Amino acid sequence: MIPLFLKFGTKLGKLFNFIIFFMFFSISNFIMQNKDEILIKNILNFIINNNGATLTIISIIILACIYILSMHFSFKIYANKDF
Repeated sequence: MIPLFLKFGTKLGKLFNFIIFFMFFSISNFIMQNKDEILIKNILNFIINNNGATLTIISIIILACIYILSMHFSFKIYANKDF
């Protein structure tokens, strides 16, 4: 979050932080309201029918990709920032 605060300032940085927090709860609400949709049923069935090791590996891969993207953008922001 610090690179966002440095790039956009405190107001937009806090707004972005709020949006991420809000999205977390909105997604769970969206899933509960649309649990009869085919795509959501398929995703939930995939989660239920697979063992913990498979889901752990998939989660680690997704989180590693998010981490790498975050580091990439953070380095770009820090490189362009004059202290």
